[in-house]
Amino acid sequence: MWSWLFGNSKNTEKVVGGVVDGLDAMFFTDEEKSVAAQKVLDFKIEYAKHTQNQSVARRVIAFIISGLWGALNLIAVALYFISEPASQFVFKVIESNINVPFMIVVGFYFAAHVVGKLSK
Repeated sequence: MWSWLFGNSKNTEKVVGGVVDGLDAMFFTDEEKSVAAQKVLDFKIEYAKHTQNQSVARRVIAFIISGLWGALNLIAVALYFISEPASQFVFKVIESNINVPFMIVVGFYFAAHVVGKLSK
């Protein structure tokens, strides 16, 4: 009965191990911070390697247009809960003014990768 109620030593080890791992995960040590910073730096270096042949202007334009498109969509969805006509107005603005440039810029941005890979 006691073993059924409290489990055996393996179960106790698992519970204690889980508690220790949980406590360890709660505190972000300096060593863990440096490892995380190194991973971020490695990601940035890899990103720079893969995008080094792209022009900075094209990248900036793509980020601006994509950010505007995303922000307006989020605003329209948020406005839907406040005022549906206002939300519809924002969606009409997106449809008439933003969607076409967004598709052209994003298509041009990614088409360069596809064309570059096909030419090799």
